Amino acid sequence: TKVIVLNRMQHLSSGMGLISGFGVDAIHGSARSQVLQAAYVPLLSNEHAQVAFDRSGAQVKLLPSQLAAGNLTHGGVDSCT
Repeated sequence: TKVIVLNRMQHLSSGMGLISGFGVDAIHGSARSQVLQAAYVPLLSNEHAQVAFDRSGAQVKLLPSQLAAGNLTHGGVDSCT
């Protein structure tokens, strides 16, 4: 496990990251989990993620201060704020 220091700029673009939250556990779910959920996701370069967003038609512009993570092939695991 690698700790990410949030007050310093680190450019991570490989390896795995741990995400967590109390969000819903289904795409169209509405009930929030009462238990903290966690999952590992692959870290991506912002450039790689931006290409994926552009190809999907999503109107997203990643900033240098943002960290991209997720499985672009299978999807299904994410965390939103």
